[in-house]
Amino acid sequence: MLKCVGWIIRAGLFVWLAVLISGCEEENTEMVYELNQSDDLTQEVYEVFSGMITSYYGDQDYIVVQQETDTSLHRSRCYELLTSDTTSLTENTLRNYIQTNRESKNLANNFLTHNQVKLITREEFNSYESWERFHENYPDGKGLLVLRLPGFNKDQTQALFEFSWRSGDESEDDHLLYMEYANGAWHIRAHASF
Repeated sequence: MLKCVGWIIRAGLFVWLAVLISGCEEENTEMVYELNQSDDLTQEVYEVFSGMITSYYGDQDYIVVQQETDTSLHRSRCYELLTSDTTSLTENTLRNYIQTNRESKNLANNFLTHNQVKLITREEFNSYESWERFHENYPDGKGLLVLRLPGFNKDQTQALFEFSWRSGDESEDDHLLYMEYANGAWHIRAHASF
């Protein structure tokens, strides 16, 4: 009889423990990333970005862009471009570029391209454990475009900025562009990739 009571007590404790543990399990939650849109960036900023996207990614119908701008700059490359004889880049434009990128800004979807631009947060991108997971959510996206804010000269006829194209675990291309405004549009005058 005592063996039977001991067995019932153990079975009861086991059932109670199983119920307690199952009640503690977390349900899978879907992560929601809210975009913090910014309206303080000028039309010229989006015209420069759009000119670059059209030039380099015009063949893609769908572009995934990190919503927050990056603040890491390749200053030595910028100074090389400044001292180069191939551009009319001014010290003022370079200084504005460095100062403009002291803090990250949130992009709005004010791009002027035929491409569909999908903004995603840095947190969302970092939550994907692999590029396969990224492509499950963005099957038409061939990679992730990360932008820095352009620096302008005083009359806004010169622009200097960098962008990165990430398309795989080990694949990241950084680019530096010098652009000039002429005849109603932004034109790429110098490009360096590294």
